[in-house]
Order: sequence, then structure tokens, then C-alpha cells
Amino acid sequence: MFARNERPTLVSCLEHVARAASGRDAHVSVVLNGTSDGSAQALAEAAPRIGVPFSVYDIPYPDKSNAINQVIHRLAGPADVAFMVDAYAMITPGSFTALEAALAGAPQARAAAAVPSVGRSAAAMAAEMVVNPGLHGSLFALRGDFLARMRETGFHLPVGLYRGDGLLGSAVMHDLDALGTPWTNAFMAVAPDATWSFRPLSPWNHADRKRHWNRLLRQGRGELEDMAIKR
Repeated sequence: MFARNERPTLVSCLEHVARAASGRDAHVSVVLNGTSDGSAQALAEAAPRIGVPFSVYDIPYPDKSNAINQVIHRLAGPADVAFMVDAYAMITPGSFTALEAALAGAPQARAAAAVPSVGRSAAAMAAEMVVNPGLHGSLFALRGDFLARMRETGFHLPVGLYRGDGLLGSAVMHDLDALGTPWTNAFMAVAPDATWSFRPLSPWNHADRKRHWNRLLRQGRGELEDMAIKR
């Protein structure tokens, strides 16, 4: 689970993860990247009521791509499936089951993608993902053996890349070999029943206005990254 200054939603997100993981042999790694809002303290205070064991890793550097690299190469333990969640996403109780079922039904798939269900463009994006699969960074799953191969091959996301989920999805589609393996949609399963909601931002809340502004800046940066890649 990835978080940067998500204290208002962090504990609730972890509680949703715990419900989705109910009955599983699961351990959650909460990766704080560049967080300065007391998230670690909030997690420590909430620990007794969280229904799943978890560890907190506080990385000073504020970059999600770096945080993903740390999970791949240092933090992830042995697992059949590794689920990745952003700390603002309130995942539905059946999301992990749906992602696991999608992988079970698609033996070639290296990863499984959840689909958005809230927001003005959610329905169109979900329909597009079924036709043209891709990872949405809020919630997805990687097979454990694929994660192990990422470590073995030395795969790293470029530190500072905002849309790391797009590059990670491309690595899945090319099976970690962009030169030797053509883009293969079968390497990505899509789980329409795996989804999430999120707390809507309020224009009357100063922190929410600041969060929205920062989000717009990051999205603009992501569009520049996409343009650079396409060129």
C-alpha cells in the first residue's frame, strides 16, 4: 500500500484492505514515501483495530516509482499474488478475490487490473480497459513469480517518473522483454468486479484545495511524460 500525506484516508484504506484480505494468509506493507503529515503515528494508534498484520516503511524520498522499486527489490516477501493499492482507494471487499480469479482464469496473465467505478470518466475508462487492458495504479495485482522475475532481471522504474503504472503495465505486456516480446494483451487480465471508491474533495476545505492543485500539477507532468514517450 502506497501513501504520501494521505493521513485523512490512510487508516480507512487499510481497514478496507483488511476486509478484502479476510480469511487469507496476508501481510500488508504500508510504504510511506516522503510523508510529513503524521501518517505513521496514525497507523500506530489504529493498529489494535486493524484486522490484518501490517508493517510500515517510512521512505524519506517523495516518489512513488522509487517506492514501487523498493517493494519489488527489498520489501515484498514470497507470495502467490502481490496486491498493490494506493492509500486513497477504498477497495471493495471482493476486490482481491476478483483479481485472483482473473489470474486463475487467464494462465498467461502476469498481472490483473482493477477498474475504476467512480468519477465522470470511470465508466468509459473501465470499458476501454476491457478492450485494451492496462494497469490503473490505484489497485492491481502481480503474480508472485512475475514479481520474482522482476527482481532477477533488475527491473526498475525510473525514479521521478509520475506515471510509473503505465510503464509497469508495458513491462507486463512485453513480459519484461520489450525488444524480444511483442505487446501481448493476454499477459494482462482485467477484473471488472475489482474496484474502489474514494473520498470526494471539498472546495471548501483548504487541504483538499491544495491536494487538488497538486494533483493537477502531477497530471500535467504525466501528460508531458506521455508526449515525450510518444515522440
